[in-house]
Amino acid sequence: MKWNPDTSKNYNFYSISSDGRVMNWILMKNKLEPEEVILLRLVGKNEEESTLIGLACGLCFDFNKFEPHIFLVGTEEGKIHKCSRAYSGQYQETYNGHLLAVYKVKWNNFHPRTFISGKICLAWNNVDLKLLFFSAIFLILMLLCLCSIC
Repeated sequence: MKWNPDTSKNYNFYSISSDGRVMNWILMKNKLEPEEVILLRLVGKNEEESTLIGLACGLCFDFNKFEPHIFLVGTEEGKIHKCSRAYSGQYQETYNGHLLAVYKVKWNNFHPRTFISGKICLAWNNVDLKLLFFSAIFLILMLLCLCSIC
């Protein structure tokens, strides 16, 4: 769940769930009004295969600080989808970097097109170790940048 300022007098927050939905919840005077932002469709090898499979399980999301209508969604299937509130019917881009569930995505606070993601890995091989080394260095650099502004 993430709070987001609304342009009107109402507060709102966003939520993601394993049923494949990203929702915007608007707090009104005496009710909570849900609004579907996007349905997380599974990405298959072709369009016909994707529509038959169903919905992806959403686990995490983060909004871009520089472009507030753009957000990332991490899924249980290991994919990261770049989405927009303006185009709720499709993904802007899909990233296939993980084989297992993506538990955290976070946009970089200093660069509008850079983000980091986290997963749990249960098996290791030589390629994973090289990626882990690169990811660890990148994570340390990101943390140093974040700590320097605090």
